Amino acid sequence: MIDNFPEEFPLQKLDDFHFGAPEGKEDDLLENHICFCQIPPITEFLTERKSIVVGERGTGKTALFRLISDGRLGFSTDAGWRGIVVPIEEELDFKTFKSTIINRIRSTFTDDHVKYRIVWEVFILHRILTTLLAQKCLSRDLEGVLATINSSFDVKETRPTLVQLLLNNKKTIGVKVDSNMPSMPINYYASLEPATPTSNSDGERSSLILNLDQHKKALNKHLGEKRLTVHVLVDKLDQFVTQEEYDIQMMLLQGLLHSERSYHALKNLRIKFFIRRDLFDRLNFEALGYDKILNSKVELHWTNEDIREFIARRISFNFNKVLGLDRLVFRHNDETFDIFLGTSKPLSIWQRPAWLKKRVGLIPQQTLGKRLR
Repeated sequence: MIDNFPEEFPLQKLDDFHFGAPEGKEDDLLENHICFCQIPPITEFLTERKSIVVGERGTGKTALFRLISDGRLGFSTDAGWRGIVVPIEEELDFKTFKSTIINRIRSTFTDDHVKYRIVWEVFILHRILTTLLAQKCLSRDLEGVLATINSSFDVKETRPTLVQLLLNNKKTIGVKVDSNMPSMPINYYASLEPATPTSNSDGERSSLILNLDQHKKALNKHLGEKRLTVHVLVDKLDQFVTQEEYDIQMMLLQGLLHSERSYHALKNLRIKFFIRRDLFDRLNFEALGYDKILNSKVELHWTNEDIREFIARRISFNFNKVLGLDRLVFRHNDETFDIFLGTSKPLSIWQRPAWLKKRVGLIPQQTLGKRLR
C-alpha cells in the first residue's frame, strides 16, 4: 500500500486526473520528463546507427519523432561534434502527388521506384541545405547549390513541402544519381518535365542537371570540417489509405528506402524514418538485401515491465499534480511486491527496475512496523 497517500480527498479531484492523448503529436504529457519512458529500443535507436523505426500503430513512433524534433531527446555524437536534426512530416494526398509529380518524371528504367527515389533525393537534399542555411552552417559553394535549386524549381516557400518544391519548374530539370542496385548501371539519369509544356526545343529545355551524389559528397565533407552530423527524420507516410492510394504509398516508401541506403557511405548524413510494421513487411528487399535492412532496423516493442512503467509514471504525475505528492512511500512485503512486478521470485532492492528505485521510497513492512511503533 501507499503509506503517504491522503486518507481522504474530494472526489471531484478525480476529474482533474489527466493521462495524455492517444496520438503522440497531441500528447502534452510528453513535455514532462516524469511521463517519458525511455524503453530499450529507444536507447538503441539514439545510440546506434539504426535508420528504420518499425512498430505497430500506437507504439510511440510519432511521439519519438516529436521528442527528437523538439530537442528533448538527442542522438549520441562523438566528443566535440554537434548534431542537427532535420524533421520531415509529409501528409500527402497520394493520388494528387502521383498525378502532379511522378507522372512528369521521365526515365529509361521501367521500375517506378526509381522515380520515387528521385523525388526523395531532391527533396531531402533541399531540406538539409535549407535547414543548414537557417543555422548559418553552409559554405558559399553549397549556398550556391541551394540557390540554383530554388531558382530552377521556382521555389516560393522558405521550407516547401514535397509537392511545393517539385510543382513549379518551368523547364526540364535533369537529375543524376548513383545506383545502389546491382541490376542497374553505376549511375542513372531522369528528368522532371515542366507542368506546362514550353515551345522550346528539347536541347533548350534542359537547362539544369543536378548531380545529386556530387552535391551529397560535398555536403558530407563540409559537415566533417564543421564537426556536424545531420539526422534527417521522416514521419507521417504510413497513414491508413484506400487500396488505390496504397500502391502509391508503397512505392513512395520503397523509394525512400533506396534513398536512405544511398546515404550509408556518408557518415555525417543519416536518414531515419518511421513506419508501421505491416507496411515494412510488404516492402521489397530483394535489391538491397534483407540482412542489411535488418541490421538497420529497430523494433519499437513494449514489454510488460515497460507498460507497467508507463502506467506508473502517468499515475505518479497525477498524484503530484492533483494531490501534491512529490514522492510515494510504499509499505510492502515480498509477496505483494512480487505480485506488483509480476515476478515468480523475490527481488532484492538492487534487482528492482531503475525507474521504481528512483521514483518511489521503498520501506519494507518490518522496517515500517518499527517506525510506527
